[in-house]
Amino acid sequence: MTATNKDFPPEIVDNRTQVVQSEIIPVEITTEHTNSLDIPAVIQNNQQTSRQDIQVAAESTVATIDLQSQQQQGKQPELVANASIASSSFNLINTILGAGILTIPYCFSKTGWVVGIILQVATALISHYTFTSLCTGSQMSNSFDYSTIVKNILGKYAGWYSTFSLLIFTAFVMVSFCIITRDNLIFIKQDWAKMLVMWLVLLFMMMTLSLFKDINKLWITSFLAVVCVSYIFVFLVVISILVRVTDLDLGFDLKPPIAFGRKILPYIQALATYSLCFCGHFNTTNIYAELKDRSPKKMNKVSAITAYSVLILNIGIGMGGYFIFTDTVASDVLKSFESVPNANLKPWCIIAHLAIIIVMICSYPLLCFCFRTTLNKIIFKNKVLGYKHQVIVVVTASLIFCLVASFLNDIGIVLDIASAIAGIPLVLVFPGFIQHKYQKRVYKEWDAERTKKQYRLLAAEGIFAFLVGCAGVIIVGVGISGSVTSIMKVEE
Repeated sequence: MTATNKDFPPEIVDNRTQVVQSEIIPVEITTEHTNSLDIPAVIQNNQQTSRQDIQVAAESTVATIDLQSQQQQGKQPELVANASIASSSFNLINTILGAGILTIPYCFSKTGWVVGIILQVATALISHYTFTSLCTGSQMSNSFDYSTIVKNILGKYAGWYSTFSLLIFTAFVMVSFCIITRDNLIFIKQDWAKMLVMWLVLLFMMMTLSLFKDINKLWITSFLAVVCVSYIFVFLVVISILVRVTDLDLGFDLKPPIAFGRKILPYIQALATYSLCFCGHFNTTNIYAELKDRSPKKMNKVSAITAYSVLILNIGIGMGGYFIFTDTVASDVLKSFESVPNANLKPWCIIAHLAIIIVMICSYPLLCFCFRTTLNKIIFKNKVLGYKHQVIVVVTASLIFCLVASFLNDIGIVLDIASAIAGIPLVLVFPGFIQHKYQKRVYKEWDAERTKKQYRLLAAEGIFAFLVGCAGVIIVGVGISGSVTSIMKVEE
Protein backbone atom coordinates (compact mmCIF):
# COMPACT_ATOMS: atom_id res chain seq x y z
CA MET A 1 0.00 0.00 0.00
CA THR A 2 1.01 3.64 -0.30
CA ALA A 3 1.50 5.87 2.72
CA THR A 4 0.12 9.41 2.32
CA ASN A 5 -0.98 12.22 4.64
CA LYS A 6 -4.47 10.68 4.89
CA ASP A 7 -3.06 7.54 6.49
CA PHE A 8 -1.48 9.46 9.36
CA PRO A 9 -3.25 10.57 12.54
CA PRO A 10 -3.74 14.34 12.86
CA GLU A 11 -0.94 14.65 15.42
CA ILE A 12 1.60 13.20 13.03
CA VAL A 13 0.36 15.10 9.99
CA ASP A 14 0.50 18.38 11.90
CA ASN A 15 3.99 17.65 13.14
CA ARG A 16 5.12 16.59 9.68
CA THR A 17 3.80 19.71 7.96
CA GLN A 18 5.63 21.91 10.46
CA VAL A 19 8.92 20.31 9.51
CA VAL A 20 8.66 19.73 5.76
CA GLN A 21 5.54 21.67 4.73
CA SER A 22 3.71 18.75 3.06
CA GLU A 23 6.71 17.46 1.11
CA ILE A 24 6.08 13.80 2.02
CA ILE A 25 7.16 11.47 -0.77
CA PRO A 26 4.82 8.51 -1.37
CA VAL A 27 6.59 5.34 -0.29
CA GLU A 28 5.68 1.73 -0.92
CA ILE A 29 5.57 -0.10 2.42
CA THR A 30 5.62 -3.88 2.19
CA THR A 31 3.94 -6.18 4.64
CA GLU A 32 7.22 -7.12 6.27
CA HIS A 33 7.51 -3.54 7.53
CA THR A 34 3.91 -3.33 8.75
CA ASN A 35 4.77 -4.05 12.34
CA SER A 36 7.52 -1.44 12.52
CA LEU A 37 5.50 1.23 10.68
CA ASP A 38 2.00 0.65 12.07
CA ILE A 39 1.49 4.23 13.14
CA PRO A 40 -2.12 3.94 14.40
CA ALA A 41 -1.05 1.08 16.63
CA VAL A 42 1.70 3.22 18.08
CA ILE A 43 -0.77 5.95 18.95
CA GLN A 44 -3.42 3.58 20.31
CA ASN A 45 -0.96 1.81 22.59
CA ASN A 46 0.16 5.12 24.01
CA GLN A 47 -3.14 6.88 24.61
CA GLN A 48 -2.04 7.56 28.16
CA THR A 49 1.13 9.33 27.05
CA SER A 50 1.60 13.06 26.78
CA ARG A 51 1.48 15.05 23.55
CA GLN A 52 5.26 15.36 23.68
CA ASP A 53 5.67 11.57 23.59
CA ILE A 54 3.34 11.37 20.58
CA GLN A 55 5.40 13.97 18.74
CA VAL A 56 8.60 12.06 19.48
CA ALA A 57 7.03 8.88 18.10
CA ALA A 58 5.86 10.78 15.03
CA GLU A 59 9.30 12.21 14.34
CA SER A 60 10.89 8.77 14.68
CA THR A 61 8.32 7.18 12.36
CA VAL A 62 8.58 9.89 9.71
CA ALA A 63 12.37 9.67 9.85
CA THR A 64 12.11 5.92 9.19
CA ILE A 65 9.83 6.52 6.20
CA ASP A 66 12.19 9.21 4.83
CA LEU A 67 15.14 6.86 5.17
CA GLN A 68 13.32 4.12 3.24
CA SER A 69 12.28 6.57 0.53
CA GLN A 70 15.85 7.78 0.13
CA GLN A 71 17.10 4.22 -0.17
CA GLN A 72 14.43 3.33 -2.76
CA GLN A 73 15.35 6.40 -4.82
CA GLY A 74 19.05 5.56 -4.67
CA LYS A 75 19.90 8.50 -2.41
CA GLN A 76 22.24 8.45 0.54
CA PRO A 77 20.65 8.99 3.95
CA GLU A 78 21.44 12.15 5.89
CA LEU A 79 24.68 12.13 7.85
CA VAL A 80 24.35 11.19 11.50
CA ALA A 81 24.60 14.29 13.68
CA ASN A 82 27.15 13.43 16.38
CA ALA A 83 29.18 16.64 16.84
CA SER A 84 29.49 18.12 20.32
CA ILE A 85 29.28 21.79 21.24
CA ALA A 86 33.07 21.86 21.72
CA SER A 87 33.95 20.27 18.37
CA SER A 88 31.38 22.43 16.56
CA SER A 89 32.83 25.54 18.19
CA PHE A 90 36.38 24.62 17.15
CA ASN A 91 35.26 24.04 13.56
CA LEU A 92 33.35 27.32 13.38
CA ILE A 93 36.26 29.24 14.92
CA ASN A 94 38.65 27.63 12.46
CA THR A 95 36.30 28.54 9.60
CA ILE A 96 36.63 32.20 10.59
CA LEU A 97 40.34 32.22 11.40
CA GLY A 98 42.53 32.52 8.36
CA ALA A 99 43.96 35.15 6.09
CA GLY A 100 42.09 38.03 7.72
CA ILE A 101 43.77 37.86 11.13
CA LEU A 102 47.14 39.06 9.82
CA THR A 103 45.59 42.20 8.28
CA ILE A 104 43.93 43.43 11.50
CA PRO A 105 46.96 45.48 12.72
CA TYR A 106 47.09 47.20 9.33
CA CYS A 107 43.39 48.07 9.61
CA PHE A 108 43.99 49.44 13.12
CA SER A 109 46.64 51.74 11.64
CA LYS A 110 44.03 53.14 9.23
CA THR A 111 41.06 53.52 11.57
CA GLY A 112 42.86 54.02 14.89
CA TRP A 113 43.00 51.40 17.62
CA VAL A 114 39.96 52.66 19.55
CA VAL A 115 37.76 52.66 16.46
CA GLY A 116 39.22 49.30 15.51
CA ILE A 117 38.19 47.77 18.83
CA ILE A 118 34.71 49.28 18.59
CA LEU A 119 34.22 47.88 15.08
CA GLN A 120 35.53 44.48 16.15
CA VAL A 121 33.09 44.32 19.07
CA ALA A 122 30.20 45.45 16.87
CA THR A 123 31.05 42.88 14.21
CA ALA A 124 31.33 40.12 16.83
CA LEU A 125 27.89 40.92 18.26
CA ILE A 126 26.32 41.09 14.81
CA SER A 127 28.00 37.83 13.80
CA HIS A 128 26.72 36.06 16.90
CA TYR A 129 23.26 37.33 16.12
CA THR A 130 23.41 36.35 12.44
CA PHE A 131 24.83 32.88 13.18
CA THR A 132 21.62 32.10 15.04
CA SER A 133 19.57 33.80 12.32
CA LEU A 134 20.86 31.27 9.80
CA CYS A 135 19.85 28.41 12.10
CA THR A 136 16.38 29.94 12.28
CA GLY A 137 16.34 30.08 8.49
CA SER A 138 17.46 26.46 8.37
CA GLN A 139 14.40 25.45 10.37
CA MET A 140 12.10 27.58 8.23
CA SER A 141 13.30 26.09 4.94
CA ASN A 142 14.08 22.60 6.25
CA SER A 143 17.55 22.79 4.71
CA PHE A 144 21.16 23.03 5.83
CA ASP A 145 22.43 24.55 2.59
CA TYR A 146 23.07 28.30 2.78
CA SER A 147 21.94 29.16 -0.75
CA THR A 148 18.85 26.95 -0.47
CA ILE A 149 17.86 28.71 2.75
CA VAL A 150 18.23 32.11 1.09
CA LYS A 151 16.33 30.98 -2.00
CA ASN A 152 13.41 29.49 -0.05
CA ILE A 153 13.02 32.52 2.20
CA LEU A 154 14.14 35.50 0.10
CA GLY A 155 13.45 34.31 -3.44
CA LYS A 156 15.35 32.78 -6.34
CA TYR A 157 17.33 35.89 -7.27
CA ALA A 158 18.70 36.23 -3.75
CA GLY A 159 19.42 32.51 -3.85
CA TRP A 160 21.40 32.88 -7.06
CA TYR A 161 23.47 35.72 -5.64
CA SER A 162 24.11 33.82 -2.40
CA THR A 163 25.37 30.86 -4.46
CA PHE A 164 27.63 33.21 -6.42
CA SER A 165 28.85 34.75 -3.15
CA LEU A 166 29.67 31.35 -1.67
CA LEU A 167 31.70 30.30 -4.70
CA ILE A 168 33.53 33.62 -5.05
CA PHE A 169 34.34 34.00 -1.38
CA THR A 170 35.55 30.45 -0.75
CA ALA A 171 37.53 30.35 -4.01
CA PHE A 172 39.27 33.69 -3.41
CA VAL A 173 40.09 32.85 0.20
CA MET A 174 41.50 29.44 -0.71
CA VAL A 175 43.71 31.11 -3.32
CA SER A 176 44.91 33.51 -0.62
CA PHE A 177 45.68 30.56 1.66
CA CYS A 178 48.08 29.20 -0.96
CA ILE A 179 49.73 32.61 -1.34
CA ILE A 180 50.11 33.04 2.43
CA THR A 181 51.63 29.57 2.71
CA ARG A 182 54.24 30.47 0.10
CA ASP A 183 54.98 33.93 1.51
CA ASN A 184 55.56 32.66 5.05
CA LEU A 185 58.31 30.25 4.02
CA ILE A 186 60.89 32.84 5.13
CA PHE A 187 63.51 30.20 5.89
CA ILE A 188 63.60 29.34 2.15
CA LYS A 189 65.45 31.88 0.01
CA GLN A 190 64.83 30.69 -3.56
CA ASP A 191 61.48 31.63 -5.10
CA TRP A 192 61.26 28.39 -7.07
CA ALA A 193 61.77 26.40 -3.87
CA LYS A 194 58.96 28.31 -2.15
CA MET A 195 56.70 27.59 -5.10
CA LEU A 196 57.57 23.90 -4.97
CA VAL A 197 56.87 23.67 -1.24
CA MET A 198 53.53 25.45 -1.74
CA TRP A 199 52.48 22.82 -4.26
CA LEU A 200 53.65 19.97 -2.01
CA VAL A 201 51.73 21.39 0.96
CA LEU A 202 48.60 21.68 -1.18
CA LEU A 203 48.84 18.17 -2.63
CA PHE A 204 49.78 16.23 0.49
CA MET A 205 48.18 18.25 3.30
CA MET A 206 45.46 20.71 2.27
CA MET A 207 43.91 18.53 -0.42
CA THR A 208 44.19 15.33 1.64
CA LEU A 209 42.35 16.86 4.60
CA SER A 210 39.68 18.16 2.20
CA LEU A 211 38.67 14.61 1.25
CA PHE A 212 36.83 13.91 4.52
CA LYS A 213 33.11 13.37 4.01
CA ASP A 214 31.90 15.40 6.98
CA ILE A 215 33.12 18.41 8.91
CA ASN A 216 33.08 16.97 12.43
CA LYS A 217 36.10 14.76 11.68
CA LEU A 218 38.16 17.92 11.24
CA TRP A 219 37.70 19.14 14.81
CA ILE A 220 41.22 18.02 15.80
CA THR A 221 42.83 20.07 13.03
CA SER A 222 40.55 22.97 14.00
CA PHE A 223 41.82 22.71 17.58
CA LEU A 224 45.39 22.76 16.26
CA ALA A 225 44.61 25.89 14.23
CA VAL A 226 43.24 27.65 17.33
CA VAL A 227 46.41 26.75 19.24
CA CYS A 228 48.59 28.19 16.46
CA VAL A 229 46.61 31.43 16.31
CA SER A 230 46.86 31.65 20.10
CA TYR A 231 50.65 31.50 19.77
CA ILE A 232 50.61 34.42 17.30
CA PHE A 233 48.31 36.27 19.72
CA VAL A 234 50.72 35.76 22.65
CA PHE A 235 53.78 36.52 20.50
CA LEU A 236 52.47 39.91 19.31
CA VAL A 237 51.05 40.94 22.69
CA VAL A 238 54.26 40.09 24.56
CA ILE A 239 56.49 41.88 22.02
CA SER A 240 54.25 44.98 22.08
CA ILE A 241 54.43 45.11 25.88
CA LEU A 242 58.21 44.67 25.89
CA VAL A 243 58.61 47.38 23.26
CA ARG A 244 56.44 49.90 25.10
CA VAL A 245 57.42 49.10 28.68
CA THR A 246 61.03 47.92 28.51
CA ASP A 247 64.01 48.98 26.41
CA LEU A 248 63.62 46.26 23.76
CA ASP A 249 65.19 47.63 20.58
CA LEU A 250 63.66 46.70 17.23
CA GLY A 251 65.94 48.92 15.19
CA PHE A 252 63.51 51.75 14.45
CA ASP A 253 61.96 54.70 16.25
CA LEU A 254 58.65 53.99 17.94
CA LYS A 255 55.72 56.25 17.14
CA PRO A 256 52.70 56.80 19.38
CA PRO A 257 49.60 54.83 18.36
CA ILE A 258 46.62 56.77 17.04
CA ALA A 259 43.25 56.22 18.71
CA PHE A 260 41.07 57.71 15.97
CA GLY A 261 41.78 57.97 12.26
CA ARG A 262 41.27 61.38 10.70
CA LYS A 263 40.41 60.31 7.14
CA ILE A 264 37.18 58.76 5.92
CA LEU A 265 38.47 56.67 3.01
CA PRO A 266 40.60 54.34 5.18
CA TYR A 267 37.47 53.49 7.16
CA ILE A 268 35.78 52.33 3.98
CA GLN A 269 38.79 50.32 2.93
CA ALA A 270 39.05 48.64 6.33
CA LEU A 271 35.35 47.77 6.59
CA ALA A 272 35.59 44.88 4.15
CA THR A 273 38.49 43.39 6.11
CA TYR A 274 36.66 43.73 9.42
CA SER A 275 33.75 41.75 8.00
CA LEU A 276 36.20 39.10 6.76
CA CYS A 277 37.47 38.67 10.33
CA PHE A 278 34.13 37.12 11.34
CA CYS A 279 32.99 35.53 8.10
CA GLY A 280 32.15 31.93 8.96
CA HIS A 281 28.51 32.09 7.98
CA PHE A 282 28.94 30.00 4.85
CA ASN A 283 29.72 26.95 7.02
CA THR A 284 27.38 27.71 9.92
CA THR A 285 24.50 25.63 8.60
CA ASN A 286 26.81 22.74 7.69
CA ILE A 287 28.14 22.70 11.25
CA TYR A 288 24.59 23.01 12.60
CA ALA A 289 23.56 19.98 10.55
CA GLU A 290 26.16 17.79 12.28
CA LEU A 291 25.45 19.06 15.82
CA LYS A 292 24.21 16.26 18.04
CA ASP A 293 20.62 16.78 19.27
CA ARG A 294 20.70 20.08 17.43
CA SER A 295 18.49 22.92 18.55
CA PRO A 296 18.66 26.72 18.32
CA LYS A 297 19.59 26.81 22.00
CA LYS A 298 22.63 24.55 21.53
CA MET A 299 23.69 26.38 18.39
CA ASN A 300 23.39 29.65 20.27
CA LYS A 301 26.06 28.36 22.67
CA VAL A 302 28.31 27.41 19.75
CA SER A 303 27.76 30.85 18.23
CA ALA A 304 28.55 32.67 21.48
CA ILE A 305 31.72 30.66 22.11
CA THR A 306 32.85 31.30 18.55
CA ALA A 307 32.11 35.03 18.39
CA TYR A 308 33.73 35.94 21.70
CA SER A 309 36.76 33.67 21.22
CA VAL A 310 37.47 35.18 17.81
CA LEU A 311 36.90 38.67 19.23
CA ILE A 312 39.57 38.16 21.90
CA LEU A 313 42.07 36.79 19.37
CA ASN A 314 41.37 39.57 16.85
CA ILE A 315 41.72 42.41 19.36
CA GLY A 316 44.91 40.94 20.82
CA ILE A 317 46.52 40.45 17.41
CA GLY A 318 45.33 43.86 16.18
CA MET A 319 46.50 45.75 19.25
CA GLY A 320 49.78 43.84 19.52
CA GLY A 321 50.80 44.27 15.89
CA TYR A 322 49.74 47.91 15.70
CA PHE A 323 51.43 48.98 18.95
CA ILE A 324 54.70 47.43 17.72
CA PHE A 325 54.88 49.01 14.25
CA THR A 326 52.12 51.71 14.32
CA ASP A 327 51.86 53.38 10.90
CA THR A 328 54.67 51.28 9.37
CA VAL A 329 52.88 47.96 9.85
CA ALA A 330 52.53 45.90 6.68
CA SER A 331 49.25 44.46 5.40
CA ASP A 332 50.63 41.12 6.65
CA VAL A 333 51.89 41.91 10.14
CA LEU A 334 54.43 39.07 10.13
CA LYS A 335 56.13 40.61 7.08
CA SER A 336 56.95 43.65 9.20
CA PHE A 337 59.33 41.53 11.29
CA GLU A 338 61.49 40.78 8.23
CA SER A 339 63.10 44.23 8.57
CA VAL A 340 63.74 43.87 12.32
CA PRO A 341 67.49 43.34 12.93
CA ASN A 342 67.10 41.94 16.46
CA ALA A 343 68.52 38.41 16.21
CA ASN A 344 66.86 37.29 19.44
CA LEU A 345 63.44 37.56 17.82
CA LYS A 346 64.30 35.45 14.77
CA PRO A 347 63.44 32.02 16.27
CA TRP A 348 60.12 33.28 17.62
CA CYS A 349 59.31 34.89 14.27
CA ILE A 350 60.01 31.65 12.43
CA ILE A 351 57.66 29.80 14.78
CA ALA A 352 54.98 32.44 14.11
CA HIS A 353 55.40 31.97 10.35
CA LEU A 354 55.13 28.19 10.74
CA ALA A 355 52.06 28.66 12.93
CA ILE A 356 50.20 30.66 10.29
CA ILE A 357 51.10 28.04 7.67
CA ILE A 358 49.55 25.38 9.91
CA VAL A 359 46.44 27.57 10.26
CA MET A 360 46.17 27.77 6.47
CA ILE A 361 46.51 23.99 6.17
CA CYS A 362 43.85 23.37 8.83
CA SER A 363 41.40 26.01 7.59
CA TYR A 364 41.57 25.14 3.90
CA PRO A 365 39.47 21.92 4.17
CA LEU A 366 36.56 23.76 5.82
CA LEU A 367 36.32 26.25 2.97
CA CYS A 368 36.81 23.49 0.42
CA PHE A 369 33.89 21.59 1.98
CA CYS A 370 31.58 24.56 1.40
CA PHE A 371 32.94 25.17 -2.11
CA ARG A 372 32.51 21.50 -3.02
CA THR A 373 28.91 21.25 -1.83
CA THR A 374 27.95 24.52 -3.54
CA LEU A 375 29.58 23.56 -6.83
CA ASN A 376 27.98 20.11 -6.74
CA LYS A 377 24.59 21.71 -6.28
CA ILE A 378 25.09 24.01 -9.28
CA ILE A 379 26.40 21.35 -11.65
CA PHE A 380 24.51 18.26 -10.53
CA LYS A 381 21.46 19.95 -8.97
CA ASN A 382 20.06 17.82 -6.13
CA LYS A 383 21.67 14.57 -7.23
CA VAL A 384 23.64 12.83 -4.49
CA LEU A 385 27.14 12.15 -5.76
CA GLY A 386 29.38 9.27 -4.85
CA TYR A 387 32.63 9.76 -2.99
CA LYS A 388 34.66 9.33 -6.19
CA HIS A 389 32.97 12.31 -7.83
CA GLN A 390 33.54 14.44 -4.74
CA VAL A 391 37.25 13.57 -4.82
CA ILE A 392 37.43 14.67 -8.47
CA VAL A 393 35.84 18.03 -7.61
CA VAL A 394 38.22 18.62 -4.68
CA VAL A 395 41.35 17.68 -6.63
CA THR A 396 40.43 19.71 -9.72
CA ALA A 397 39.46 22.82 -7.76
CA SER A 398 42.55 22.68 -5.54
CA LEU A 399 44.89 22.40 -8.51
CA ILE A 400 43.23 25.41 -10.17
CA PHE A 401 43.46 27.50 -6.98
CA CYS A 402 47.14 26.71 -6.50
CA LEU A 403 47.85 27.47 -10.15
CA VAL A 404 46.20 30.89 -9.82
CA ALA A 405 48.17 31.53 -6.61
CA SER A 406 51.39 30.79 -8.48
CA PHE A 407 50.90 33.96 -10.56
CA LEU A 408 49.79 36.29 -7.73
CA ASN A 409 51.93 38.09 -5.17
CA ASP A 410 49.64 40.44 -3.25
CA ILE A 411 46.65 39.02 -1.35
CA GLY A 412 45.34 42.42 -0.28
CA ILE A 413 43.19 43.14 -3.33
CA VAL A 414 42.08 39.49 -3.46
CA LEU A 415 40.72 39.62 0.09
CA ASP A 416 39.17 43.07 -0.38
CA ILE A 417 37.24 41.95 -3.46
CA ALA A 418 36.13 38.72 -1.80
CA SER A 419 35.00 40.57 1.33
CA ALA A 420 33.05 43.33 -0.39
CA ILE A 421 31.39 41.33 -3.16
CA ALA A 422 30.70 38.16 -1.20
CA GLY A 423 31.79 38.39 2.44
CA ILE A 424 29.59 41.29 3.56
CA PRO A 425 26.40 39.86 1.98
CA LEU A 426 27.09 36.48 3.61
CA VAL A 427 27.75 38.06 7.02
CA LEU A 428 25.17 40.85 7.13
CA VAL A 429 22.76 41.20 4.22
CA PHE A 430 21.25 37.73 3.87
CA PRO A 431 21.08 36.83 7.60
CA GLY A 432 19.51 40.20 8.36
CA PHE A 433 16.74 39.72 5.79
CA ILE A 434 16.22 36.09 6.87
CA GLN A 435 15.61 37.07 10.49
CA HIS A 436 13.33 39.91 9.41
CA LYS A 437 11.36 37.55 7.16
CA TYR A 438 11.13 34.97 9.95
CA GLN A 439 9.51 37.42 12.33
CA LYS A 440 6.97 38.52 9.73
CA ARG A 441 6.10 34.91 8.94
CA VAL A 442 5.81 33.63 12.50
CA TYR A 443 4.05 36.59 14.07
CA LYS A 444 1.02 37.88 12.20
CA GLU A 445 1.09 41.06 14.24
CA TRP A 446 4.14 42.66 15.73
CA ASP A 447 3.93 42.45 19.50
CA ALA A 448 7.11 44.42 20.07
CA GLU A 449 7.83 47.45 17.92
CA ARG A 450 11.41 47.46 19.20
CA THR A 451 12.00 43.97 17.80
CA LYS A 452 10.60 45.03 14.44
CA LYS A 453 12.95 47.99 14.27
CA GLN A 454 15.84 45.80 15.37
CA TYR A 455 15.49 43.41 12.45
CA ARG A 456 14.90 46.17 9.92
CA LEU A 457 17.95 48.01 11.21
CA LEU A 458 20.11 44.90 10.84
CA ALA A 459 18.97 44.39 7.25
CA ALA A 460 19.55 48.08 6.47
CA GLU A 461 23.01 47.90 8.04
CA GLY A 462 23.78 44.91 5.83
CA ILE A 463 22.89 46.77 2.64
CA PHE A 464 24.79 49.85 3.78
CA ALA A 465 27.87 47.77 4.64
CA PHE A 466 27.64 46.03 1.27
CA LEU A 467 27.58 49.33 -0.63
CA VAL A 468 30.37 50.81 1.48
CA GLY A 469 32.44 47.66 1.04
CA CYS A 470 32.04 47.81 -2.74
CA ALA A 471 33.08 51.46 -2.65
CA GLY A 472 36.14 50.41 -0.66
CA VAL A 473 37.08 47.87 -3.31
CA ILE A 474 36.81 50.51 -6.05
CA ILE A 475 38.96 52.90 -4.04
CA VAL A 476 41.58 50.22 -3.38
CA GLY A 477 41.55 49.21 -7.06
CA VAL A 478 42.01 52.80 -8.22
CA GLY A 479 44.82 53.25 -5.70
CA ILE A 480 46.64 50.15 -6.90
CA SER A 481 46.18 51.15 -10.55
CA GLY A 482 47.58 54.57 -9.77
CA SER A 483 50.58 53.06 -8.00
CA VAL A 484 51.29 50.73 -10.91
CA THR A 485 51.01 53.60 -13.39
CA SER A 486 53.41 55.72 -11.33
CA ILE A 487 55.95 52.90 -11.19
CA MET A 488 55.75 52.39 -14.95
CA LYS A 489 56.31 56.11 -15.58
CA VAL A 490 59.33 56.13 -13.28
CA GLU A 491 60.83 53.14 -15.08
CA GLU A 492 60.33 54.87 -18.44
